[in-house]
Amino acid sequence: MNKEYSMRQRLRKVISDVFECEESTLPANPDQASIDKWDSLEHLRLIMAVESEFNIKFQTERIPMLTSLELLIWEITNANQ
Repeated sequence: MNKEYSMRQRLRKVISDVFECEESTLPANPDQASIDKWDSLEHLRLIMAVESEFNIKFQTERIPMLTSLELLIWEITNANQ
């Protein structure tokens, strides 16, 4: 299993947990537009859950931009470099 696939699966699990939905119902690239429950408060809950899952801390100014699975993957990958 490659690193990005594993990260993607872990993020999908976090997203489904935060938004209380089945992982199988998530689109291929879940984003703020595709999940009705993804409002500003839930966004902060998601960010905290992702930070906890990956043991990282996002830069505060970047948090509002992390609105999709792909953007989260990119940010986590670059935060760990």
